[in-house]
Amino acid sequence: MLFWLLLYIPGVCVGLTGLFSLVSETIEENRNVMIITSVFGAVTLAIAIVVGLVVCCIMSGNGSHDTILGPILGSSLAACGVALACFGVLGAFYSDWILAATAENMVGAPSGDNAVLYWSYFIAKRLPFFST
Repeated sequence: MLFWLLLYIPGVCVGLTGLFSLVSETIEENRNVMIITSVFGAVTLAIAIVVGLVVCCIMSGNGSHDTILGPILGSSLAACGVALACFGVLGAFYSDWILAATAENMVGAPSGDNAVLYWSYFIAKRLPFFST
């Protein structure tokens, strides 16, 4: 199946660890970094709260098949899988937007001297999204 995508999660964690040190240095003087971090933090918190509530409902027995949560999610493992997928997608977008805000190049157009490296990175980073 797509178990090789599980390798993407540690990569996102390591990448975000390094990115957070960059964010902590620039968040006070760069308004775009503060806005992007606030929005992604709020979305991540909302997803965590929803997944936590769903897991609590399923574990308490209230998430049976006669409610709407049972057929949609099925189990707490599925809810955690959805949370990991959201974490991966949000982590990829967050890192791209923070690097663009730090470089003050929100459009992301590469200059001529690094175009090949830019597009290679762009394609490699998005390969997991296109796997079937």
